[in-house]
Amino acid sequence: MKVLLAVIVITCAMACKQTTPKKVQPLVDNIVPVTNIDSITYQYLNLKSAFLMDSIPLINAASTALTALSDPNRMRFLTPSELMLAPMLAALHLVVSDIPTKQNLKDKRKLFAATIEPLKAILQKVNNHKLYIQHCPMATGITTDDNAYWLSTYNDNRIRNPFFPKTMLECGDVTDTLQVIVSQ
Repeated sequence: MKVLLAVIVITCAMACKQTTPKKVQPLVDNIVPVTNIDSITYQYLNLKSAFLMDSIPLINAASTALTALSDPNRMRFLTPSELMLAPMLAALHLVVSDIPTKQNLKDKRKLFAATIEPLKAILQKVNNHKLYIQHCPMATGITTDDNAYWLSTYNDNRIRNPFFPKTMLECGDVTDTLQVIVSQ
């Protein structure tokens, strides 16, 4: 009887230690960086994910990484076809470099909203991934016209609003698609 009880206790202890690994949601959608522009896209999506988590340390880290990738002093690492993007990269750099200096999420989100135009201009020239421009029509206080846009690798059935992740996570729509444009 003691042996049977010992076997049951050991079996229960071993069963308690065996857990099914949880499926971890990647921080970034599904972009694997291959080119300089891929790396910028990857870091932008990383920044968007940080805003979804309302994490100031992650937002600062992602925006710092994106700042480094879009730094005009880094232009010598661009391919000849990417060099035409230098003015747009400089505009992106100007906006993202200011994100870590802001103390609150609302000010950081205002700057994040401003990244869409230079990034969209870049990705309309060179883009290795199908991306969706998503839109929140109720971004009161974030933009002057209350419309905020962001990029995603998911279409309209996967809206994840980085401007209001706690109150309106799935609020938004897809307004446009950036198709794959391979640089020559």
